[in-house]
Amino acid sequence: MDLVQEPVQEKFQLAEKIQQLLTSNGDKAAAGPSLVRVTVDIRPTDPLTWLAVQPHDVKTYWCDRERRLEIAGVGIAAQEPTSTDTSEMLQRLRSQLTTDNGTRWLGGFSFDGRDATQNDTDWEWYGRGRFIVPRFEVIAENGVQHLACNLRCDSNGLTFDDIQSALNDLDAIRHPAATADMRLPAVLTRDDTPGLKDWTHNVEAALEAISRGHFDKVVLARQTIFHLDGSLAAPALLHGLREDTHHCFLFCFQPRRDIAFFGATPELLYRRIGRQLTCEAIAGTQPRGESQNEDLTLGRELLASEKDRREHRFVAEHIRERLVLLGESTDFDEPTLLRLASIQHLQQHFDTGLGAEVSDADILAALHPTPAVGGSPRNTALSWIKEFEPFCRGAYAAPVGWIDRDNAEFAVGIRSALYQNDALSLFAGAGIVDGSVAAREWAELDSKIETFRRLLAAPY
Repeated sequence: MDLVQEPVQEKFQLAEKIQQLLTSNGDKAAAGPSLVRVTVDIRPTDPLTWLAVQPHDVKTYWCDRERRLEIAGVGIAAQEPTSTDTSEMLQRLRSQLTTDNGTRWLGGFSFDGRDATQNDTDWEWYGRGRFIVPRFEVIAENGVQHLACNLRCDSNGLTFDDIQSALNDLDAIRHPAATADMRLPAVLTRDDTPGLKDWTHNVEAALEAISRGHFDKVVLARQTIFHLDGSLAAPALLHGLREDTHHCFLFCFQPRRDIAFFGATPELLYRRIGRQLTCEAIAGTQPRGESQNEDLTLGRELLASEKDRREHRFVAEHIRERLVLLGESTDFDEPTLLRLASIQHLQQHFDTGLGAEVSDADILAALHPTPAVGGSPRNTALSWIKEFEPFCRGAYAAPVGWIDRDNAEFAVGIRSALYQNDALSLFAGAGIVDGSVAAREWAELDSKIETFRRLLAAPY
């Protein structure tokens, strides 16, 4: 792979703007830490390819479903762990965004809000979650591309050392002169937790609990570990996911070179633009057909399936009930088909105007976890998951996304993977309701990791 430095003119322009910060911000006092951002327009660059060639250990990536916003970031300008007080934590993040200059905090939470370090060493780096503002970003937004540098300063303003550190970091930025090396390691072995026998037992136990009226639905998950023959570059696999999937959010949080949590999820938890909130219910699953006629038949079967529509209804009713508490009025459509590369789902959209005092913390608490990833009733299903599921979900199925001064967008971290120590853990879940069959749900889990398996040419 050929590499050259970032085009000289663009790097020189950004360096000049960084240097100017010393005089423009040095005499400005702030009540607390704040984030300063400078940007330059750049020639068209694929953000994911740009990310792949950077030498940095810390890498961050976000791309929305519509491909209107794509962010590739390296390094750390600021980072904050999440806490038990989500409202206070989000206020702390936003207090550092003193100007409306496009700066976003990128990150997410743990599935159940607990500190994952207490449950599983695989997630010790994640805790209850984390948010980050990268040092450098390539941003493609609505057809325009920028290279940005973010700096965090205290109440005394930026210092000479702050500026010099940013300039030194800028020198290390590379520009891909050709396509990046996107080769992937081979899969040596596969391990499932739980295995098919234990999965069948858990599904049958869940069906028994449903028949006794303990809950209506519970989502059980599986962790599939692919042991690899070498190291994995998360941007390389993300590149394949981007090419092989559509209508999915793409994300990556890499705190170190040997650890990354990433995925391609179809599920929006919510998007808030000012006081307008959009969210959706996704549930019920069928595979895609090998021919157009078979695909249409499978889609019609999904729309007509009493079991799948009931599974979807639990999610939709949960969202409608919660939106009544958050919004002034709610508009929603009828369930339609969401067709992805390997599978298709029932999908329904909801839009509402939020009450004046409703915060992102309120929205997160109301919506997450929906019955699409937890169950119904929520607390009973979550207790059952905690007892029966033999691994820590960590960031799997948790909110992942971004916040800026006035807006926020969070997807649900499904169809995701954790890379660590030359092993790739793939996570997939299935909603168990009355009428579920363990073997069919197991096959559904396989269909949900099929894109990963195909990209890695896994024989399992």
